Amino acid sequence: MGTFIMGYGKLTIPDSKKAEFLSDAKKVLYQAGLLSSHYNCAFKKEFKLMSFPNFDGNEADFTYSYFEDSFWENAGIDLENVELYSNKIGWLQFNKAIQALYILAESYSETPFIMYSYSRHTPPLALKWLRYVLKRDVRSPLRYDLWAALELIIQEEPDYFENNEFKDFYTWFAGDDVNINTLLPTFVSVVGVKKYFGDVSTDKDEKKDPSMLSYLDMMIIMYNQIKGFKQSSTLSEEQQVSHLIEMLTLDENTKDEWLKDKTQSIMVSFSHMLAPQITVKIISEIYEKDFWKMWFSIKEKSTSECIKLPESKEERKLEEISTEEYFSVNADDKLYWWSENSDVVISDETKSWFDTLNKQYQKLCEELKEETDFLHWQKRLINFLGSNNRRFYFFEDLYFEFIGSFHEVSFRAWTVMLENLAKKEHECRMFISVLANKELRNTVFSNK
Repeated sequence: MGTFIMGYGKLTIPDSKKAEFLSDAKKVLYQAGLLSSHYNCAFKKEFKLMSFPNFDGNEADFTYSYFEDSFWENAGIDLENVELYSNKIGWLQFNKAIQALYILAESYSETPFIMYSYSRHTPPLALKWLRYVLKRDVRSPLRYDLWAALELIIQEEPDYFENNEFKDFYTWFAGDDVNINTLLPTFVSVVGVKKYFGDVSTDKDEKKDPSMLSYLDMMIIMYNQIKGFKQSSTLSEEQQVSHLIEMLTLDENTKDEWLKDKTQSIMVSFSHMLAPQITVKIISEIYEKDFWKMWFSIKEKSTSECIKLPESKEERKLEEISTEEYFSVNADDKLYWWSENSDVVISDETKSWFDTLNKQYQKLCEELKEETDFLHWQKRLINFLGSNNRRFYFFEDLYFEFIGSFHEVSFRAWTVMLENLAKKEHECRMFISVLANKELRNTVFSNK
């Protein structure tokens, strides 16, 4: 058993957008703290080194979440075909990062594609975070148009709603911004017309001024009209259904002719005001027919110009959330990502800790300035990494910088500080991040 990413449809990123997608993906992976890992061995000690995924080969592969401090099965991007892959992704930050990467891909796909994960459902939050990271609007087409998402799912899994309810569908597939004109047809098609009506009275005055009717009023009247048609028509049921379906496909001239028939004028009129999915759902329920079979037979032929709720003329700025909000981390977890222009705000408490580190560093530099056995210091660093192999991981660049720099007293002092902090796991991780971030390292260990 495990937690996986699954999907409906096919992800297809066109050649014209591949470079742009990969550029965005790099930013997302970096800010999400997703890292590659590999074993290294020196002086009979084994230890893991971390590096950001390499985009120069055939695939950008990663297994480790810095924020979760946990390894998972390989996930990544097939760079040649620009396709995503993943295996078990857990429940925490690695999961949320992979979901965000897939949703980014959804926004680029030229063919319908939508992912889902049964473990936790973060699409609305992931979209907000992607906007924050990429500094632009990001939308997933099918998470905005839920009707299109529903059609795709039913085409691939016709019995989807035998085990799932509408609330499950909405939770797994809706984005943070949904086209309201697709929402009602989607809901009604899933839960049913009668259930949607609920306890609402179906006794509507059909002679009432149409301009005073609500959408629900029209649905109820349409239901009553079709039910009455079934009871009074001399046609066979099959002919009745064909006639009602044809009503949705009329051109303007034919529609005008049908409207002259007072026995069906209301039905004809409302069939071109209600969303066609709703009319088909009403027909399917009254005649006990398969809704989806009926819908897919007519969807390309429908001429219904249904009433749509007006969209705001003012462009609405969609919400964003920070990396700290999305991954439930704080500035101490993001020291590697700090820069003068970054969003990482270091607390006064952490600044005080930096001052303590600097004092220790200055003292050690004085004590160790005469040391010349550089091989000894390489062994000490590697012993630290090997002895703490499941607790602390060096960035690969930092490791090779250390190995080649023990002629500088700074690196000897930092090695002693690492050894002293080994029992303080959280502080030691923070310290390694400070060392790996050269801009922050220079700030913390400057002569004050």
